[in-house]
Amino acid sequence: MGNIMAQRIVSNLRKNLENQARRFLLKHYGGIGENKTKAADKIHSTTTLRKHVIDIAKAAEAMGVKRLKHITPDMAQHYLNQRKELNIAQGTLNNERNYLERVVFYKDRTKKLSNPIATQRQKKSVKRHQPSLYKGAN
Repeated sequence: MGNIMAQRIVSNLRKNLENQARRFLLKHYGGIGENKTKAADKIHSTTTLRKHVIDIAKAAEAMGVKRLKHITPDMAQHYLNQRKELNIAQGTLNNERNYLERVVFYKDRTKKLSNPIATQRQKKSVKRHQPSLYKGAN
């Protein structure tokens, strides 16, 4: 019975975080129906919006916050570094970094989180599959 209650609490928290993320993104980055050339930094697709909402809520839940505004740059960077240690694909980490930057630095969009450095194994895999990126590199 306790597990069912715990799952219900988690799902309610996730739902609340998703609602916060949806409202936040629509307010600060909503560009659905707008011309892409005039609003390049906006979200133009409902599918992209949904993906951002889900991933931001998942990250916020993992960080243990109840409100998106409580996410600090240090918390976001720590989350990304933890994800890197789990050998999450670099592309996924880049996407998560972009989502978190939108939340953390919405007032100053020039600021960025540092990109978690890929492991040697990941670098070798990229080098093997995309040698044109590494021409002349050792």
